[in-house]
Amino acid sequence: MKLKMKLAKKAISPKRDEKRTPDELFLGLAEHLVHADIELCPNFSFNLLKTDARKDEGQYKNVELSDFWLPPNGVYDEPQRLTNRHDFVGSVVLAAEKLLRRTKRSKTRNARAVFLTATLAKFFEYIWIKNRFDLKAILPEDFGELARALAHGGWHEALMVEERLTNALAARGHELACQLISIGKNHLNNVPEDALGPTIGTNIAAREGAVYRKLILQHYEDRLNPRARAILASEDVPKKGMKRSMLRQTLSMINLLIDLPAPYGVKFLPFANPTNLANKLTKPSGATRNLGAVEAGALLSEGYIGGFIATAET
Repeated sequence: MKLKMKLAKKAISPKRDEKRTPDELFLGLAEHLVHADIELCPNFSFNLLKTDARKDEGQYKNVELSDFWLPPNGVYDEPQRLTNRHDFVGSVVLAAEKLLRRTKRSKTRNARAVFLTATLAKFFEYIWIKNRFDLKAILPEDFGELARALAHGGWHEALMVEERLTNALAARGHELACQLISIGKNHLNNVPEDALGPTIGTNIAAREGAVYRKLILQHYEDRLNPRARAILASEDVPKKGMKRSMLRQTLSMINLLIDLPAPYGVKFLPFANPTNLANKLTKPSGATRNLGAVEAGALLSEGYIGGFIATAET
């Protein structure tokens, strides 16, 4: 670990940013890292110490940032890897280190860091679609729109995944459908890992992309098996909105972007109170509001009096 940190610091020494390679820029993030449980690796990845690993097991969880994508937008016609944007990958690394500093060592800590990484990758996909090319361009209303979209339709709605996938399938039809549906043991049943990313530039994982199997199979022209026919015949509409706890966790992770070193952070808190906002946005529209102590007492009193009068009249 010390060797990698020294290499990173050496890479950032006398050179100006515009003359450094992307890998040198990435390793240069080491100057901002103070926590001992995270280390940078070549090829845009970082290691997280496994605090519960046995001596005969690997001691680190490796997180690959090259697995994440940015979609086409108003300027770029093709998907590109998230690692093409140094400020975005820098934000992910520094936010992960910030999470480690704020969290005690536990069996779930690395899982939370991995969740943070995936969440921020989707967040950058979201702002990229909106033609925000750096964190300084993000507006407060962008966060409000994101929270409402997540509550209503999850990342699927916020990232317009169905619309983007529909357009791609309309253009490439059966050829693309063959790439997006599984073969072999789970033939025509699943969306393979890493299928959606290179196609439409999304960071929706394969298990999340399973809701699009019917859409994909509608463009599949070869013979269908019984499992595929059942998917096409199904009238089920998957629920895509986030539940309260997931929405709260997602908003809290995005909040870690506050006050990271420039140009990796934002200068205002994205979500002032993630818990209250998640409660508000996920509350059923027909739900009765919570009553205060005075109102509840008054209702109980009226009910008692009404019952007493009815008893007396009989």
